[in-house]
Amino acid sequence: MATVDEISVAMATYNGGKFLREQLDSLAKQTAKPAELVVCDDISSDATVQLLGDFARSASFPVHVHINDSRLGFGDNFLKAALLCKSSLIAFCDQDDVWYPQKLETCARALADCNADLCAHDADLCGISGELIGYHSAGVDGGTYGPLRLDPWGTFFGFTCTFRRSLLEIASPAIRKSDDQDRRLLSHDGWIYFLAHSFGRIVYLAEPLAKYRQHGTNLFGSNDLTGLQKVHRLMTEYEAYLRKYKAFASTRGRILDETSKGVPSEFSSATTMACQYWKNIETLQSQRLSVAETKSLVGRLRGVINLWCQGTYAPSPVGGLGRRALAEDSVGAFARSLFRSG
Repeated sequence: MATVDEISVAMATYNGGKFLREQLDSLAKQTAKPAELVVCDDISSDATVQLLGDFARSASFPVHVHINDSRLGFGDNFLKAALLCKSSLIAFCDQDDVWYPQKLETCARALADCNADLCAHDADLCGISGELIGYHSAGVDGGTYGPLRLDPWGTFFGFTCTFRRSLLEIASPAIRKSDDQDRRLLSHDGWIYFLAHSFGRIVYLAEPLAKYRQHGTNLFGSNDLTGLQKVHRLMTEYEAYLRKYKAFASTRGRILDETSKGVPSEFSSATTMACQYWKNIETLQSQRLSVAETKSLVGRLRGVINLWCQGTYAPSPVGGLGRRALAEDSVGAFARSLFRSG
């Protein structure tokens, strides 16, 4: 097996005092100790900073706490912490979860053995007191995936992500701000997924390596909308939904165009492929939007069939949008008839 590299842990905190100590204790119990813990605090008004200081005095590894001059928000705060890390591997760490002791060692081993750039994993869901209440999976089969082989719109929750620091050197995180129309896209975890999906290899572990705490104030829960809510939103806001994702595809293409000007030579061919990939995704989104805007129901259904015949709904690894897009368009074809006149 390959040698396991050291890992820095990048934590973003903001008024996390209620659950922070339990998370810090789980870092101390790792079978592969962090090389360092780098914390950026977003001007907490509770006991967060004091708890971090207490932990730093007793921890068996260095703890560096940086208090921001102004509030950054969670995405920028995580990326600031990551950029301050010194190790070749970095793990994002939320302030309110609990890591199982083997998490860092397992992720580092997987990255080394699979020659991957990003590792993510399943998690157990727990309640306020840490009791198990469910299971979280990103819906990805365990295994290793090359560039552009996973869902283009996918992402992994940050606390599951361990990645090579070299990903951060491909492009400045500041570029991602051009895509902040939707806070769920290209935050710290979305940015890392985008870079690894475009340029590297991703290994996914279908095993729980942490407890993901659900406490009512999570920025993102394990299931923000029910199935019925998602269907209703899809049918009532379908054309706006397609316009938004067309814009996202265009933005990703522009990010890669800008990145290509200074990308290291070893990534040049990958950049060209990724640029073409996102231009194709933008074209497919434009075609879906054109079908959705067709006035007659028969015309919309015929359009969905034509998209299917031309390969729009082929799996992600061959450049299609997958079965989810087919389901969306099949439902969305009825949206104008049910929710709009004409």
